[in-house]
Amino acid sequence: TKMERKLILQGKQAYTIALPISWIRKHDLKPKDSVQVQEERENLIVSSTLKSKSQSIEIDVTGNTRLEAMLKIESKYIQGYDEIKIKHDNLPLIREIAQSLMGMVIEDYKKDFCVLKSIVNSADDNIRNIILKTIFILEEQAKTLVQLAKGKIKLETSLAEESLMDYNNLYAIRFLNKYKQDAEGHGLFLICSSFDTVSDLMGEIAKKIKKNVKLAEALDYYISNYAKFLQKNDFEELNKLLLDESKHEQKTFLDGILYSITEILYNYLAYVVEVFNKKD
Repeated sequence: TKMERKLILQGKQAYTIALPISWIRKHDLKPKDSVQVQEERENLIVSSTLKSKSQSIEIDVTGNTRLEAMLKIESKYIQGYDEIKIKHDNLPLIREIAQSLMGMVIEDYKKDFCVLKSIVNSADDNIRNIILKTIFILEEQAKTLVQLAKGKIKLETSLAEESLMDYNNLYAIRFLNKYKQDAEGHGLFLICSSFDTVSDLMGEIAKKIKKNVKLAEALDYYISNYAKFLQKNDFEELNKLLLDESKHEQKTFLDGILYSITEILYNYLAYVVEVFNKKD
């Protein structure tokens, strides 16, 4: 909603504006709380600090299938609700779903009713740390892929890393919906989505890798160096890495998937640079 505010001269070198009371109440701000002021080209963006009023909602999954119940509960989780009250007729199913929702625990339960409660009451988790954690999962997934190709682990062990990525990505999207509903949050969402796609493609490689150690090691080379250069903020080397095609000659279907992975990481590189190169 656009609205006009007049500038008020304060002292000799500063101006102030009055913030809408509806916005203040929505973000549960109090006197002396801080807000973020960000300059983007000709615009000045004022946003709340990473703080949000606790929200509760009640849903009914009685008679629902496993998929229907999961989608209903996950939807409210992603939207950022801190307390989800659930009417149900299948406690084991609710327990199973709750285990996949990072940061949530079953606080109270009865035969036909339970309460999922967030144990994260603030945004102390910096989004960069969440994304770095996501990249760490990708690293582990690439390493287990090498072990799978060498015959040292079973397929189920490799695919477990992909499931961990799904749980982590749900939490990241919840975080963005709850605390970062702005232009930067959109960029962060695209980063998370790209990493999730990369993880899915790695899962497809795992199912067909057999004893192709060379391809597995090539993938590990890209992912491990991607993580290393990103943490060093060495974006020039990161760019060179993703443009280097020497590790993936496109001879087979799996080579094509590897190429797709490097393309996805390259296509979203601008967003990654913007997030990690920003001064706090």
